[in-house]
Amino acid sequence: MKTTPVLYLLAGLLTACQTQPTEQPAAAATPPPTAALAPAPEPAAEAEPEMGTMRALAEPVPPATEVLPGDSAQARQWLIASIEENFADKVKEQQNSEDENPNGIYSLQYLTYKTDATWLEYTEGEGELEAKAQRAFEKKWGGRYDTRYVGSGGFLFTQENYGPAKVTQCQLKEQTPDHAFVFDVVVHDLKNQHNGKGDIKVVNTAQGYKIDDVREY
Repeated sequence: MKTTPVLYLLAGLLTACQTQPTEQPAAAATPPPTAALAPAPEPAAEAEPEMGTMRALAEPVPPATEVLPGDSAQARQWLIASIEENFADKVKEQQNSEDENPNGIYSLQYLTYKTDATWLEYTEGEGELEAKAQRAFEKKWGGRYDTRYVGSGGFLFTQENYGPAKVTQCQLKEQTPDHAFVFDVVVHDLKNQHNGKGDIKVVNTAQGYKIDDVREY
């Protein structure tokens, strides 16, 4: 039959089509690499000491120092020895300023008060921010301390970097109704030939005598 070769031809063509490699879809184009994202900048508040001042002043005041009855002669003797030992040993001076040190010479509330006063230095010359910080400081501490005499710098007196020191005067000035003792004190820096003067308030606590205020004049 004449149709047989035609059928063979059509079958061959069909087989050839079926054996052709299927066309693969084009691979998705690889996107160009994107630039690395810059790290997020640090919050501005962390880099601004002035804002640190306001955060510190917003912290609550610690509990008031619990004062026990004491002896003025013992308090005076302790104060003289503590001041001279503090300035004779830089390590001890640093340890005394740590609020977690129960053997330090300062009460916790005094350490916090003086630390807040140091923060105020970062707002000096900043106009309204300086005034705002001063108002916040007085609002926070005005009920416990006379903020006019807080001073700046060290915890004992304004001047820092004391050398060995000698207490040349320590006279009882007042015994307060809450059993605190206020001494009129002069400390002579033997290295720098400088005198630090002020009233130092000493209280007796469960951890022993502590300096609870230094009023610089």
